[in-house]
Amino acid sequence: GARPNEIAQLTREDITFNNDRFFLDINDKNGKSVKTKSSIRKIPVSNRLVELGFKEFVSSLSIGEGVNIWEGLTADSTTGYYSAKISYWFITKFESLGLAREDHEKRVLDYYSFRHYFITKAASLNDEDSYKAYVGHSRGSGVSKRYIKGFDIEKLCAFVDMLNFPELANMPTYGEVFC
Repeated sequence: GARPNEIAQLTREDITFNNDRFFLDINDKNGKSVKTKSSIRKIPVSNRLVELGFKEFVSSLSIGEGVNIWEGLTADSTTGYYSAKISYWFITKFESLGLAREDHEKRVLDYYSFRHYFITKAASLNDEDSYKAYVGHSRGSGVSKRYIKGFDIEKLCAFVDMLNFPELANMPTYGEVFC
């Protein structure tokens, strides 16, 4: 559910493990940028992603401190954003894995396709605060927006684990693809 530019700016230090759970720390440290203040957050990695090899992916990272986890990925020289380049990376990865590049309506699938699909699935659980906290949208308005700070991380973990993506049932694991 993270924005492309958020995912594209991740460093090894932004991936943490705490209480038997991986988290992504979306932040604006060390020159990184976020869309809004509510974009700064720690989001739990879904158990399904861990089953698909997230731990192995993290273990494979042999990069120095502060180095982007996407080897060779650089920001666009004109805009300073990574969005277009990470979307291109996903499209080429789809093709190399033999996955569909278009949906049933012949729309090209890119990184934003994942984000839109995630938000649609998350919204279907009728827990607007959780899905907004997870994807970095601001929650509430007026007084409630001023007084609600942070979010119950246990609730967020339970929320992300409730999401079901049957399309991932036959997805190869990280080890099957890269090892």
